[in-house]
Amino acid sequence: MRNLLSKAQVALFFSFIGFLSLEASVTFYIEDQQVDETATEVVVPVKLNGWEDLAAFQFTLNWDPQVLEFKSVTTFHSLGFTDAFPGFLAPPDGASVNTSSDLTDIGKITVAYSRALYGSDSTLADGETLMEVTFTVPEGSGASSDVYFSEDPTEFDLASVSLESSEIPDMVTQKGTITIGQPATDSTLPTLTSVSVASDNSQTSLAKSGDTVSLSFSASETLGSLPVVTIAGESASVSNTSGNDYVATVVLSGDETEGATSFTIDFSDASGDAGAQVTATTDSSLVTIDLTAPTVTIASTASD
Repeated sequence: MRNLLSKAQVALFFSFIGFLSLEASVTFYIEDQQVDETATEVVVPVKLNGWEDLAAFQFTLNWDPQVLEFKSVTTFHSLGFTDAFPGFLAPPDGASVNTSSDLTDIGKITVAYSRALYGSDSTLADGETLMEVTFTVPEGSGASSDVYFSEDPTEFDLASVSLESSEIPDMVTQKGTITIGQPATDSTLPTLTSVSVASDNSQTSLAKSGDTVSLSFSASETLGSLPVVTIAGESASVSNTSGNDYVATVVLSGDETEGATSFTIDFSDASGDAGAQVTATTDSSLVTIDLTAPTVTIASTASD
């Protein structure tokens, strides 16, 4: 069985009604589900808004085959079609669902439908189920998979029976996330694996008014947002330079306290777990703030 609709089959689906637009966008969507960890199967409904005037459509449905194992499809059951179709272009309903193992093994099925092809006058209210995909689920808790729409290998297409509009219709898709049991808890707090400080003074361990003091640091894991940093009591500008690496900078105004530059770094990981505030470097680097201009004392010697 072929992996996707052939050009001839696509032409057959859409030549009856042409690529004519709908008055509004059509939305295909999947809702999030939390599945009990003892469940052996999960049924994922594919829902639709905008059936009215819809004559034909096609798309590819995707999931993670390491988390969800394809079992079956019930095609367009709300339209009165209750059989599961293992192939595509299966009359008399005008529905095409390719569930060959070379697709399902990599987490895909292709779907196409032509109402005009078989003269169906079925209706579907907004929010009703268009089709259902049944998966078996692994044992254990915390695994999750998005179930989403794509154009690989079957591209998005819509067609309308209306001849009143000439614009291309909008096809909107919304993924759903299927989570088995409770998501795994992140019990590891983030840390900063390296922290160093330097100035742009010619002597990088010294800084005067107008110099920039920079903190460079790396996190042990992905952070949920930019860290909050102060340098010499001033709020620092923070940027994510790459991966888990960050730089925070402050230009000294001259109002800072002289001596060793103090700093604080506050940060949290993507789960919202806060790491311990960091106030010291890991490499013993130090910047001393010196705001006092040098003076010259001229000593005079009394003459006889």
